[in-house]
Parts: sequence; C-alpha cells; structure tokens
Amino acid sequence: MKSFSKLKSIWVTSWLVLFFVIGAMGSASALCLQPELEGEWVAHPDRSVLPELNIRFVCQDQVLNGELYPPGPPFYMHAYGSCVPTHCDWGEVGAERDGDWIVAVYEQGFATKTVWAKMSSVYPGELYVWIYVNYHDGRTDRTSSGYFIRRSQSCIDNCGAMAPDGCWCDSYCESYGDCCVDKSQECGP
Repeated sequence: MKSFSKLKSIWVTSWLVLFFVIGAMGSASALCLQPELEGEWVAHPDRSVLPELNIRFVCQDQVLNGELYPPGPPFYMHAYGSCVPTHCDWGEVGAERDGDWIVAVYEQGFATKTVWAKMSSVYPGELYVWIYVNYHDGRTDRTSSGYFIRRSQSCIDNCGAMAPDGCWCDSYCESYGDCCVDKSQECGP
C-alpha cells in the first residue's frame, strides 16, 4: 500500500509540474502584446517634422542562456527625411523604451539625430515625435516636433477611394464627413 501511495504522489506531482510548465509557457507569450505605436506612420498634414516613420516591435518573451531572446533591441525605428524629389532614407536602427517614449539615435556623420516617439496625449490615435539634432560641424543644435497618422488612415495611394482603415479620399467625403485628415494635401479639394 505504501508503494501505491508513493506512486500516486509522484503521479500527482508530475501532473502539477506539467500544468505549471504549460501555464508558464502560455503566459510568456501573453506578455507580448503589440504596442499601439508599432506600425507605419506618415506626416500629419499640419503637424509634422518628418514625412514618414516606421516602428517595429520584436517580442522578446523567451530567455536563452540568461539573455532575452531573440537578441537585440525590442524596437526598431525607420525614419525618412524631407528631401526632393524623394524622401531621404535614414535607415532602420535599434530603439529602446524610455518610459512612454521609444528612442532611436541616428549617426549621420555631420550630426547625431535623436528621435523620441510616443502616442499623443493631445490627439488620440496619433504619434507624437520629438527630434534633437546635435550638429558636429559648428551649426547650432536644434529641436523639432510633430504628429503622425497611421499610413492606413492616409490618402497616400488612395485618392478617389477608401483608405484601409475606413476614412475616404474621394470628392464625396466632405459632404459625408468621413475624409481622411490628409485628403486635401494628398488628393486636392
């Protein structure tokens, strides 16, 4: 009878361990919710400093040899400057979280540009960006800031049609009150 009791105890303990291991695996994945600021952002027509900014999130919900996996920063930022005839590609760099902000540093030889991004507390659903430019060539350092809307809420490549998130870029949207915020800038009156 003792051996049966011992076997039963081992069996119950094994099931409990398995239950907690599976539960822990499931909860680890739940820690990686997509941050609201991840995505493709375009300049708000009246309130922006860069024409385009993309933020990518990498879920690091595993630990391998004591380090977060996959290795690298949790965020990546890809910025584009205002150049003519096409935007200047600043490239994609690793970014870190600092409170509510995502911060990326671009080394451009003549200057170091630090880009701070967070969801706007003034304009819901928009991204607020603050940039500090530290010139290395004698020019005076400067700052600028602005707002972005999601590319899916923009009329870029959507004139005459509906944008992916449901606002419109056609001639009827003003009478229906459902124009995208950049309709006039991208498609005209």
